[in-house]
Amino acid sequence: MADRVPQHWYTASLGRWTAGHQLSPQVWTTGFALMAIAMVAVRTLGLMTRFAVHPVAPQVRAPEPVVVPRKYRHHPAT
Repeated sequence: MADRVPQHWYTASLGRWTAGHQLSPQVWTTGFALMAIAMVAVRTLGLMTRFAVHPVAPQVRAPEPVVVPRKYRHHPAT
């Protein structure tokens, strides 16, 4: 089972296209690396634009804790 090569839908046509355009494996590697970098850059720019237009609401301080009178406590305070 380990020697079995996975089959893809467009293996033959993609191989013919790659050979017909004389592309090396390095072109595919570079293309995928540039695609990943572009995806991160676009996502970062999108988030920067989003937060520039709609800034995050200011942080609100938590309210002070409520002190429960002793007669309403279920367990005696120590």
